[in-house]
Amino acid sequence: MPRLRCQGRGGVVPQTNVDSFYGNGGGKLIKDKLFFYGAYEKVKRDLPQVVTVSPAVLMQIGLPASLAEPIPFNQNVQFFFAKGDYQITNNHRLSLRWNGHRNNSPFNAGGGLLVSTRTTNFVDRSHVGAAQLVSTLSPNVVNEFRFQTPWRSQQQQKFSGTGTGPSINITGVVSFGRSEGVGFNFTEMTPEYGDNLSINSGKHSYKFGFTMRHIRDQQVQATFGRYTFANIQSYLDERNGVNPRSYQNYTQTIGEPVIRYNSLFSSFFAQDTYKPKPNITLTYGLRYDVYRMPSANSKSPFGASQQFRTDRNNFAPRVGFSWELGKSQKTVVRASAGMFYDPPQTDGYRRALLNHGTGIFLQVTNPILNPAFPALLTSLPTGANLPTQSVDTISPDFATLYSGNSNVSVTREIAPKTAITATYLFTRGNRLPLYRNINLLASGNQLADGRPIWISTAGQRVDPRFNNILSAESAGQSTYAGGTLTLNRRYGRGFELFGSYTWSHAIDDAPEHNNIDSGAFFLSDLSNRRRDKGNSLTDRRHSLQLAGVYEPDFTFENKLAKYLIKNNCLGFTTTAISGDVFNIGSNRVLNNDQAMGVTFQRPLFIGRKTYLGPATYQLDVRYSRIFPIRERMRAEFFAESTNLLNRTNVTGVNTAAMVDTAGLITAQPSFAWTSAIDQRLIQLGLKFSF
Repeated sequence: MPRLRCQGRGGVVPQTNVDSFYGNGGGKLIKDKLFFYGAYEKVKRDLPQVVTVSPAVLMQIGLPASLAEPIPFNQNVQFFFAKGDYQITNNHRLSLRWNGHRNNSPFNAGGGLLVSTRTTNFVDRSHVGAAQLVSTLSPNVVNEFRFQTPWRSQQQQKFSGTGTGPSINITGVVSFGRSEGVGFNFTEMTPEYGDNLSINSGKHSYKFGFTMRHIRDQQVQATFGRYTFANIQSYLDERNGVNPRSYQNYTQTIGEPVIRYNSLFSSFFAQDTYKPKPNITLTYGLRYDVYRMPSANSKSPFGASQQFRTDRNNFAPRVGFSWELGKSQKTVVRASAGMFYDPPQTDGYRRALLNHGTGIFLQVTNPILNPAFPALLTSLPTGANLPTQSVDTISPDFATLYSGNSNVSVTREIAPKTAITATYLFTRGNRLPLYRNINLLASGNQLADGRPIWISTAGQRVDPRFNNILSAESAGQSTYAGGTLTLNRRYGRGFELFGSYTWSHAIDDAPEHNNIDSGAFFLSDLSNRRRDKGNSLTDRRHSLQLAGVYEPDFTFENKLAKYLIKNNCLGFTTTAISGDVFNIGSNRVLNNDQAMGVTFQRPLFIGRKTYLGPATYQLDVRYSRIFPIRERMRAEFFAESTNLLNRTNVTGVNTAAMVDTAGLITAQPSFAWTSAIDQRLIQLGLKFSF
């Protein structure tokens, strides 16, 4: 993989290529009765990962120097879509749809200190079959029935680039050997059906409906054995037989890795849209959601894991209106408010079923396991006792996350086809899920900023049968307030423009686990959640979006000028956004809560999410030219580029500070960039339509 020049503070940037192919077609099978449509797309995208280990280090430990080259991670994705529409009678129309994708991504999960032998082939599949029946029961009554069965599978498979034997870590130097992700397999099927009934009655339009979604999950955990060495010399002594068992630590996964769990999500709603006057519309309704979570393991030795609560008090009223002012009705006022419930993440229940205290699947380390390098164990040695178990559980009073939303907007037409809109939005989130270690005893000591220090001695716990007990609790709160100013010019004289600026601020007091990007976030103070009140993970203070399309629309007498100017189209999108907020962590566990990683072990007197990363600026453009061939045939050439100015837009920053045992900073974070949005990508294409 060739290397390009260094950019900013990010270091060497490997070459990135994207190849995309697309085609679609449709037509009638039976005139005025049966129609079909199909589409296919293939995308191959390079996402190379830079290795930070030098060739000299690799050769010193007996590995090929070529492992220092960027890892050729890529995505090879195919998308499929097929649809058929059948007009059964004048009053009944049936639609059938199938879509899916296939993705193979070899060399997945490498980079940094992890060389290519520690990667896998990520295999991702999805298929969705769906049916919709729309029935006109009378001139004023329409019923819509829907059914679909999505299926998803994700696997981490061994492939030719994956190493063999155990995984090997030399702390702070290199990680090689077999990937620890091999064997992971997640499969989910979610059959869903629903029905909506619409009734028009004078000034009222009523709508009633329900949905039922079954969630059937199966997950197989990855299995591995890992040797950790303190330095290169201890690894060489072990490998050469100079010092048997010179490794620092050995960890092995043992037990039954397969777990199955089912859930049922249901919802019901009723609403009315009422027009008391032609220029006033009032909408109001009520929605009810109930989420039945997986059944607990009644044999769990920990009481809270023997039964999971189903929250049935999820009633969500909503109301909104629009008002067109004046005779010209160039000004429109809109406002709405309501409650919205969010389904709990089923992964929290998977964790509770997997880690319920009996040790069906666990990681065991030395001295319980003390094999001779490079052996891999498959079970506990004879006579060995299980270590004290840690538990993941769901709080007995866990309730559904909900938000209260309100917004008001005013739209004014300031010129023909041009309008400006001012909007204010406020959201308050309640019952945000978070994890808290509820099995620690206070030592009576504190850090200088008041954070309590817990007892780390094994066996000294609230419940001495267990080590850590991570309880999922619905205790967090958040607020979002934002104002948006939008300019919208509809297509006219060949030009269309959209612009939007938003100022907002998002705050919460819970590093919540309801987000894919925050699965390892924990409270820094288990006794006082307010200490973690700060900027939310998704806080973006300023956001500017500009987009435009220009198609020259002039009349020329000169045929050559007409040919050159007509059928051209230029589009652009410009984005300017405040940088991400990052948490300043440390290199030590300061409060003796071993369940919380150093990412949230903040130095003294440092608030949560206080470092603002670099802003994002990006310009994307697209040019196309149409070449008419016949009345129903044409060819189109297009050229498009994302990040045309090739700016490094940072998404990751190293914010780990060095601290002493008291939590005082001894060395500031490097703030070096660790990840970024794609560099400039240019694509040329040709499309033929008939």
